[in-house]
Amino acid sequence: MQKFPIHRQMACPEMGKLYGAMTTDMGQKLSGYYVSLQSRYGDPRIYAAQQEQMARDKVAVQHAKSQKTAQLLEDAYQRQSERNRELHDTRLKTRGGRTSIAPPESKEPPKRHTVRRPPAEQPPSHQARPSDVA
Repeated sequence: MQKFPIHRQMACPEMGKLYGAMTTDMGQKLSGYYVSLQSRYGDPRIYAAQQEQMARDKVAVQHAKSQKTAQLLEDAYQRQSERNRELHDTRLKTRGGRTSIAPPESKEPPKRHTVRRPPAEQPPSHQARPSDVA
């Protein structure tokens, strides 16, 4: 089937020509409006691509910052561990060859603290008192 231009299908050729002119004019106006929007606000596809690139850049900056922070914390931990090892070695060297962990004064036998208890009460005797017997 052969496609005919739209103005040939109209009831009268003048109406077909007017319809064609109107659609062409509206298409040109819409195209001009679209071009003005792009010049004013930019192409939406380019804008979306720029937003994606900005999001990727932001993520990259956050990752680099977290990596730097992690590296700084790791370095600080290593320095503190090395310092603790040096202090521990120094303490061991200043102990003077003692093998016991406890200080020397604790090698003495422990002093016993004696608590004196009061003398136990003697139970009352069942012997009769001289005043009771009479």
